[in-house]
Amino acid sequence: MSLPRTRIRKATIALLRYAPILAIGGAAWSEEQPRHEPVLHATQEWPAASMQEKQARGSQGDSHLAVSPVSFFLRDGNDRRYPLSGLGIQSAGSDMDVVWGFSRWHGYGTRVVCLMHQPGKLQPIFETDNKHDFCNACFDGKYVWLPIRGRDSRVLIIDPRDGEIITLTRHQGLPRLWKPPYIVAIESGRVLLAGNFREPEGDSACLMEIDARDRSSLKVRYLRPSLSRNGLRGHVGPKSPGRPSVFSPHAILPLREPEGTVRKIILGCSAPGNLLLDLETCQGTIFASRVPSSVGNGDLVEFQGALYWTARKQLWRLGAGDLEESTSIASLPEKGRIAFDKTGRIYLFGKQIWTAANVFARFELVDSDMEIRGKAFLHRLLRSAHYGLLLHTSDGSRWRTYQISLEPALDKP
Repeated sequence: MSLPRTRIRKATIALLRYAPILAIGGAAWSEEQPRHEPVLHATQEWPAASMQEKQARGSQGDSHLAVSPVSFFLRDGNDRRYPLSGLGIQSAGSDMDVVWGFSRWHGYGTRVVCLMHQPGKLQPIFETDNKHDFCNACFDGKYVWLPIRGRDSRVLIIDPRDGEIITLTRHQGLPRLWKPPYIVAIESGRVLLAGNFREPEGDSACLMEIDARDRSSLKVRYLRPSLSRNGLRGHVGPKSPGRPSVFSPHAILPLREPEGTVRKIILGCSAPGNLLLDLETCQGTIFASRVPSSVGNGDLVEFQGALYWTARKQLWRLGAGDLEESTSIASLPEKGRIAFDKTGRIYLFGKQIWTAANVFARFELVDSDMEIRGKAFLHRLLRSAHYGLLLHTSDGSRWRTYQISLEPALDKP
């Protein structure tokens, strides 16, 4: 029985295509020919900088960074220690931290919230089961706000002075939190959460305001901005109840006035674009710039009135002057998480540690006291009142925490 013409034709084409390659490869790697190893080029190509950027670049030098391991434990009545993993920290002033994570303290995966008045001494004030997860927190100058997503979603409003907790639940109008919302403080006792929320009536909203200035009466208000772009106007939200909104912001940048008042914010969105919103009138304008949906809460860093993040080995910025188009301001030597010190020096934590004098300067390797063992995509950078900058990461088998001494960055003699 003869083969079909189609199969014969495909076999012939494959033979003609790969025969020269096989012949060359066989000759190159045979015993009669010398074996040539491939050459790996480690040179980093950096884009040409403008004259202003070149003038902004500071002297780099070889920096030395002090890196030391730190451990956090809970203790039971028998003084048995239980490591706290999946760490989260929110500094509350100059001498207080609110710390959360999971542990085997009261069973597998117990979620615990603690006060830390002194370095390493944890005072548990709240716990829940492993069906719930903690989100990122914020500090409004008086309270630490910590959202918890899961079956019984809630927001903990924590007074760090004495550990007193005001709990906001569905009984006060809080929706179920499916994804971690982005939370930011507007003033003492008032915060905004960005995400995709379903109201008790079934409608969707992209922004939620929680007001706890009157502790006896918590108020939840859903914001559905009126939008304008290219002369077209509309409302953010579904056309019918119960349908999720296609407008789902995942970042908030408050535009603070000199006296600290916030009247306008920028909502970072992947589609249809970033939104400049007036909180008093709830009128918003959509712009062409975007924050990719792949950028999570832990990727965003607020510094000097702008949000920064990394994506595709590029450093990106969103500020009041970056609304017309997405702004990529620097190339990075590798993927990782970023942090700034008070002088504006930027650090990149990936497989290695890098630093640059500012966002326009060239990144250089940092000499540190120890090698960081962890996967870059699992890095978490945390700010502690007691420890400064902490890097919490995992190599796939266990979580580790490192204290990073950024200030001052010491140059080798």
